[in-house]
Amino acid sequence: MATEETGKKSIKCGVCGTENYPGEKWQIIKNKLLLAEGTDVHRFLIYACETYQKTDVQVIDFRGIDELATFLKNLVALSGFSKVETLVIARDAETDMDSARTKIISAIKNVKLPVPQEPFKFCSDERIKTAFMLFPGTGKNGKCTEGTLEDLCMNTVDDSHLLQCVDTFLECAKKSDEDIRHPKKSRLYAYLAGKNDHAGKKIGQAAKDRVWNFDHPAMAPFKKIIQEM
Repeated sequence: MATEETGKKSIKCGVCGTENYPGEKWQIIKNKLLLAEGTDVHRFLIYACETYQKTDVQVIDFRGIDELATFLKNLVALSGFSKVETLVIARDAETDMDSARTKIISAIKNVKLPVPQEPFKFCSDERIKTAFMLFPGTGKNGKCTEGTLEDLCMNTVDDSHLLQCVDTFLECAKKSDEDIRHPKKSRLYAYLAGKNDHAGKKIGQAAKDRVWNFDHPAMAPFKKIIQEM
């Protein structure tokens, strides 16, 4: 809606409810910030915070990892940032976990905030505490694994009998010479297609509808960081 002061129409996020105006920077409305890489991660983390009853966290989409450094630079320049007590960044580990870790550390170091050296561990000074999380999280050995949010979501439903049907379908598709370029996404959306009333939903919407098991052990490192923010 338009305001008398600006005469401009605000844009409201349909998920988190934050209102901003075209061309303006993000408005800091809470003193705990959770920065998410992309729309799917943004929505997923909003509902994760709701599940873990963390209503004092503002989840913000910083878009792609190549935009993180610039986003952080603009964020810390906002007048409201002086009130921020906790800052956590979440992104995919993808195929190179060390590279993902290095890029986040570099972006945090560039804005002179406390620099955590490992994922899922807080680092602090007298002003603020920071941490970063990598999807899909940690394996049985306690160390982070390569992968994406899609992997984490599917890990939370690893006991579903439907997965056997999904994997059989995808194998059949491959034998039919289908070029499945994004196997993880294909597996996730095939799983959703087999669930009642969930076909075609995005990861975030599926999170809202409790398709993913937020109490699964795979979510433990994320739950711990979110609750300790």
